[in-house]
Formats: sequence, structure tokens, C-alpha cells
Amino acid sequence: MAPQIKNADAYGFPLRRLGGQEVVPDEVAPGVLVIACDRLLEPIIGAPCGGSAEDARAAVLRPGAPLFERFEASPRTVISIYR
Repeated sequence: MAPQIKNADAYGFPLRRLGGQEVVPDEVAPGVLVIACDRLLEPIIGAPCGGSAEDARAAVLRPGAPLFERFEASPRTVISIYR
């Protein structure tokens, strides 16, 4: 059975619930692409998180967008930001 996939709000909701706000500089916002890669899904994706999986998806969604930042959000999740 395939794992249940979370929606993209899985990271934003807890922060807003605690009173946080999303802040993105105006010059970055229009061209930003954020990809959360869950290592649990690597067998389905067919590529490892932490580079290959995110770069392949970004190439489809936003061809030519350079990687801005990549970090481990948890032991299982990598966040990649392209702009």
C-alpha cells in the first residue's frame, strides 16, 4: 500500500497556528518554488531526496530555476527552494 501523502500545508499550518507569519521578500516571491521531499516516498519517486528528486521536479515545474537553498527540515524531509 502506498503511503498517504501530506498536502503542502503540512509545514505552514503549525507555524500559523502558533502565531507565525509567512514572510517572503517582494523581490523573491514571484519566482519562488519550494519543494518538500519526504524520504518515505523515495521508492515511488525513483530518486533520493536531498538533490536528485527535487532537481528533477523543479526542472519540470520551473525549468532553469537555480537552487537558492536546501535544508533538512526533519530526519525524513528535505526542503529545497528555487528562484
